[in-house]
Amino acid sequence: MTLTFEQALAKKTSERTLALAKASEALAAIPSSAYDGEILAASAKTIADKCRAGEWKAIETVAAFARKALEQHARLNFITECMIVEALDKARQQDANPDKRGKLQGVPCSIKDQFDVRGLDSSVGISRYCDDPASNDAVLVSSLRRNGAIIMFKTNVPQTLMTNESSNPIFGKTGNPANPDYTCGGSSGGEGASLGSGSSALGIGTDIAGSLRYPTHFSGGYSLKPSEDRWPRKGMFDFDRSAENLGIKPVSGPMGRFVEDIELLWQVVLEDEPWLVDSSTLQIPHRKYEAKGRQRFAYYVDDTFSKVSPACRRAVEEAVAALRAQGHICEEIVPPRVSEAVHCFVALTSADGNVGMKKLLGKDPWERNVAMEMVFPPLPRFVRQLLGFALDGYFKDRQFTDLLRICGKQSWDELSKWNWTRSDLKQHWLDNIWRAGGFDAIICPVYPLPAVKHGETREILPVATTTYLYNLLDYPAGVIPSKMRSRARTHTKAGKGYFTRLCIKGS
Repeated sequence: MTLTFEQALAKKTSERTLALAKASEALAAIPSSAYDGEILAASAKTIADKCRAGEWKAIETVAAFARKALEQHARLNFITECMIVEALDKARQQDANPDKRGKLQGVPCSIKDQFDVRGLDSSVGISRYCDDPASNDAVLVSSLRRNGAIIMFKTNVPQTLMTNESSNPIFGKTGNPANPDYTCGGSSGGEGASLGSGSSALGIGTDIAGSLRYPTHFSGGYSLKPSEDRWPRKGMFDFDRSAENLGIKPVSGPMGRFVEDIELLWQVVLEDEPWLVDSSTLQIPHRKYEAKGRQRFAYYVDDTFSKVSPACRRAVEEAVAALRAQGHICEEIVPPRVSEAVHCFVALTSADGNVGMKKLLGKDPWERNVAMEMVFPPLPRFVRQLLGFALDGYFKDRQFTDLLRICGKQSWDELSKWNWTRSDLKQHWLDNIWRAGGFDAIICPVYPLPAVKHGETREILPVATTTYLYNLLDYPAGVIPSKMRSRARTHTKAGKGYFTRLCIKGS
């Protein structure tokens, strides 16, 4: 049954309110543990080790994180589907069967709303999917459970899954743990808020343009975007339900509060051999990398397209200084052909003119932060050309207007050209960066800015150049947090020319 938006909103609001109330009632009947503080501060690896050793019980770990989650959800609004009552039952079952000990034993997890859980909707904040429960668990969900992880809830996402602010008309807006007036990022933003507020020990998200990385950049923590088809996608909501994927594939990946947890979850998933049940996953087993001797790093701050804030510049410079102090080589580079890469990414990710996306949203009200992607790509090309000509004079900058002309429906000949351009860019980077420089890795900003206030992402989505560059190139990319000096900072108010103030002027 397809619900109207009003019916869907009422249904999900009622279901969530009831599930949260039942969770609160169930937790009230469980006494706090003497280890609660230690549990909440522990890594997922430590939790699993102690649960396997019998030092902690699963009911203790789940109850501690569930209490924290309810407290923080009231402040930040990140839970979409609450499974805390079921998680407590699962924890009791684990404790009653001490012979079964998985590598993620007793670890309280959250998962992005995009992943199927049997019997629950994967609505991603869209009304037409608010009464469409999954018939099976996603491959990743099955893997987590098989290894002893306990899933407590699903987390919020942006409308369309293609903005870096987690807000939709069904579940509302999710705040940043450091300051709820600021965005937590997207599209795995609910995961970022949950992990950043200490409400779950481990999580999984997805990424097609930075969605695993914005949230940990904005809210704190670690994440890893794999290359395409490295991790399973079966059972993951994908807008490709409505359109053939024409270029860049979404990927799934781990999110956590400690780097050792990213390694642990990565290993656990691949040791489960997901390619046996998901044909989209490459048959490549886990390979442990041992860094030996002095490493050679390339680094950059400015990507030649977007201006970088002092805070993000400082994070890169401090990382470079720390590596050099340990004897590693760090060489500054200028990333090549970035404007061309931006144009290619925009063309490939709007190749159907976002008609499929508009169809899926139906009569749902649009969030303000999706206006750019919903209004401009569907316009006829001649209209976008005229708008570009008019805005050239207004902004006095070609960066924005070039993107306006490029976004939109592409012919098959144009798609072939852009896919060839993508292949050529990959080869150019291989020849001129990796082979020529002999580098082991690249260090760069995740995003040009720290977290911004709610609503301002709609002005600046295209400046995320150095984030979605690595989706286009299909490189693995991870996020490592730097120091937080102060939660107070100067703030630039959005308005006329906000996008162009953050871009290096085009010619």
